[in-house]
This record gives sequence, structure tokens and C-alpha cells, in this order.
Amino acid sequence: MIKKWNDMHDHPVEPSFLIEVIALNLIGGPWTATIDANYASSSLAPQTGSPRGGRPAKLGPNVPGSLDTDPFKMARTRAAPRDAEAACTTAINLERQGRTGDTLKEWRDLFGPLFPLS
Repeated sequence: MIKKWNDMHDHPVEPSFLIEVIALNLIGGPWTATIDANYASSSLAPQTGSPRGGRPAKLGPNVPGSLDTDPFKMARTRAAPRDAEAACTTAINLERQGRTGDTLKEWRDLFGPLFPLS
């Protein structure tokens, strides 16, 4: 679902593989990629500081590559997940208020037109 959110909001986290790397780092386990702690928070928003990537499969360039050199991309990658987290909180609060229709609309805004309204 996080990758669908990324698709629907013009790819604020790029490359999208970074989402998988962050998720693996949050989940843990013996198969987890070793990535700098600056990447992960409970909202998947990178922490302060410049993230230094890793190579989860030991192939290809470090993840996230261009984020280190592009302040605009870095700011966008930090802000977008926080905005999405705020939308999730809004949807959860609407559901707690019994406003199911408004809740579903909030989720659809977040995940796109394929998210059902019923």
C-alpha cells in the first residue's frame, strides 16, 4: 500500500525500492537489510541528517543515491511520508467518530481511485 501511495503522489520517495529497504529495516529479522538508522522511523520518514545508503543485496549502487546531492529530493522524501501519516491519522480519527464515508474518502485520496468507497 505504501508503494501505491508513492505512485499516486508522483513518487516522492525515489527510487521506490527505498520504501522496501525502509520497511525491511523496520520489520527486522535475520534477512533484513543493514541500512543506516537515519532512514527509518515509524512513519517511514527519513530522520534528520544526510542518509547514507547501503546495498541490501550487495548489488548495484548505494540506496538512495541522488538524495545525498539533491536537497529538494531530500526535503520531499522527508515531508511526503509525514503528510501521508497525517492523512492516516485523519482517516483513523474519522473512523473513530463513526464517519465511515469520510474515512473511505480520506483513504481514497491517499491510495488512489482503486481504493473502494464501500
